[in-house]
Amino acid sequence: MICRSTLLLFHYAREGSPDPVAEADRRTSMADARTALCIESGVALEDIDPATGYDHSERAYRRVRADWAQQVEQRGADWYIRRDVRWAYGIWLEARPDLATGDRWPGLDDGEDQGPGE
Repeated sequence: MICRSTLLLFHYAREGSPDPVAEADRRTSMADARTALCIESGVALEDIDPATGYDHSERAYRRVRADWAQQVEQRGADWYIRRDVRWAYGIWLEARPDLATGDRWPGLDDGEDQGPGE
């Protein structure tokens, strides 16, 4: 059964607006819907980013890191994967430096930082 907060998130994700005020309101509504989903999933309030509604718990960190490790294992650490791993790691480094600082993510140290096909 899909809960109301999920339906709201789908609704707000589909609606876009060229009006900056309406767009800001839409993004706020999406953050509120994400927060509701986190609460329904049992995430502690202190682990939910109030501005975005994202789960920044240690459990979420470990899950995301494991997902990227699986990507690297399955596809290798090509330029695109390394770029995306750096992006994800950077988000976590900013959100939860206590977890990410010094943690070696798979694919971060593999290969040069050259672009695709170089």
